[in-house]
Amino acid sequence: TGERYPLFVELDAGGTTAADRLVLIRPAVDWKAGHRYVVALRNLKDATGATIPAPGSFVQYRDGDSGVAAPKVEARRPHFEQLLDELGAAGIGRGDLYLAWDFTVASTRNTTGRLISMRDQALASLDGGAPSFQVVAVQANPQTGIVRRIDGTFQVPLFLTGDGSPGNPMSTAADGTPKRNGTYTARFTCFVPSSATAAAPARPVVYGHGLFGDRGEVGSGGQTAMVREHGFLYCATDWIGMAEEDISNAAAIISDVSKFRSLPDRSQQGILDTIFLGRLLHHPQGFASDPAFQDGSGHPIVDTDHLFYDGNSQGGIIGGAYL
Repeated sequence: TGERYPLFVELDAGGTTAADRLVLIRPAVDWKAGHRYVVALRNLKDATGATIPAPGSFVQYRDGDSGVAAPKVEARRPHFEQLLDELGAAGIGRGDLYLAWDFTVASTRNTTGRLISMRDQALASLDGGAPSFQVVAVQANPQTGIVRRIDGTFQVPLFLTGDGSPGNPMSTAADGTPKRNGTYTARFTCFVPSSATAAAPARPVVYGHGLFGDRGEVGSGGQTAMVREHGFLYCATDWIGMAEEDISNAAAIISDVSKFRSLPDRSQQGILDTIFLGRLLHHPQGFASDPAFQDGSGHPIVDTDHLFYDGNSQGGIIGGAYL
């Protein structure tokens, strides 16, 4: 469009020598999904005020110096001619350019399409109900102000290959759409406040744990304080893909980057697991239907009218995608 975008440009304060010091360019307004942008650097000066000459590799494109470049460089010349013409149309001439390039921001469909497909397929399979779950253990009065610690499992549609263990990438149909591959058994841990009653039910919170951690972090000091002091019922599941059990796969990726896709693929299954945990907390046929989440008379002590989220570190980052 020729519309200009505001930027922040600064020298890297962390660079201790000229060789290590980068020029950082940051957008002051978020890029638009699916749009193409051209970036131009011009009139760059050094500390003495002298103009910094453009890199020779870029000069070959800027000045039309053909016949000397490698074939792969020449193959990109038409593209560079296009973006240089676009800059010219925007009033930015070639002569004082230090460097120019373009990029296209991923579309919303590209970044979220597979996970949304997984979510929609998975929720449709519930037909308006709650996921299947099983309470495995109930510990009474684990801490002052906490009446129960509850551990169990729940079932989630699986969209990974194999059994969904670390290293398994996404299962897809021929068109790339996520394809269900059976069911995954996820685990949960919950802490119920002593203040919870049928008349004053606890407000449910999905908790997102930190980097390569596990659901056990829901029992750490900050979270149990929220349970004791503010009447929240905190529950967590392992954020598979970026959970403790995935550390060995992450290490394998470092030595063989071709395995990288398995990490974001399994992390998306982890987001789906977290969505199902939220459904269990929020749905009357979920946790509220089990005696572990009821008072002695069989009345739910979970407020199914509301649902909250709390995430720390990694849980604050992936939590944005979950929400």
